[in-house]
Amino acid sequence: MTATLYDVAVRAGVSVSIVARVIHQSKNVEPDVQHRVQQAIEELKFRPNLFLQRKQTQQVVTIALIIPDLENPFFSKLARAVETAARQRGYTVFICVSDDRADREKIYIDTLKKNLIDGIILASNTLGPEDLYEMKINAIPLVVLDRMDHVRDHDLCTVLSNNRKGAKKAVQHLIEIGCAKIAHIAGPEAILPAKERRQAYCEMIYPHRIVTGDLTLDGGMQAIQSLLELEPEVDGIFVANDWMAIGAVKMLKHLGKRIPEDIAVCGFDGIELGEMIDPPLTTVAQPIDEMGEVAVTILIQKIEGRDFARSDTYELEGKLMIRESTTKGV
Repeated sequence: MTATLYDVAVRAGVSVSIVARVIHQSKNVEPDVQHRVQQAIEELKFRPNLFLQRKQTQQVVTIALIIPDLENPFFSKLARAVETAARQRGYTVFICVSDDRADREKIYIDTLKKNLIDGIILASNTLGPEDLYEMKINAIPLVVLDRMDHVRDHDLCTVLSNNRKGAKKAVQHLIEIGCAKIAHIAGPEAILPAKERRQAYCEMIYPHRIVTGDLTLDGGMQAIQSLLELEPEVDGIFVANDWMAIGAVKMLKHLGKRIPEDIAVCGFDGIELGEMIDPPLTTVAQPIDEMGEVAVTILIQKIEGRDFARSDTYELEGKLMIRESTTKGV
């Protein structure tokens, strides 16, 4: 069986983070501790990450971005933000599309263990606690971006938008323009952003008028049909993401509803396509470029051994963009 970073730490009698510092030649490690770790590495025939060797020989240093979907423009824009930030720092990015399948994500992670990739930015809700634990004990440089709920129980660095605050901005806007019966087209609760946006809506609106979609264009169209069958008097809708909101607008127009005169619609994400539809979509725009920049910066610090133990959560604030889907003549 291949030795892990955790095995080395146990043999040397130190923490995993100390082993990582020795491997990455970080400062502030006592000579005797360093000797014990190096001896344990030799005895266990442990293969440390080859980042330093590749860096010194000017070989390509790579980051894997694992995302669930490229059809959703939010993830396309997020991938662009990550790639731009990494390229500016001399890193190459592999875009890995998992289609929300845990088996595909595990294949990508196994590739990292073989030292072909130096770090991962993971936007996923499919990997379980055991997968995260294995990555942690192997000291795989990792930053979680946007989606995962149980990551907070594993001391991993997370970068995401403040979903609750953003959702409350959206709902408050619908209230302020005079909507009296506000509904929510929610995303799956297994996905953290969708869960938090639903919770924020429920805290502000009662009785709840909620239908669930799958965060796709078709999901938004189907959700509108279900919603109007249940709640035909709805006059405002907060949708969990822009991609579904665009589908909702399309179906509402097909059903002969005027937007915003009959029903006002507000989304969440800030994708460019929302500005191009008729009427342009009011939305809470996530700071996607900043999210990519922060995630890349922290991951590179981890890869280079300068900030290995960092496990902070970074919540960035979205901005309400008011357009004609909620206020005519904006």
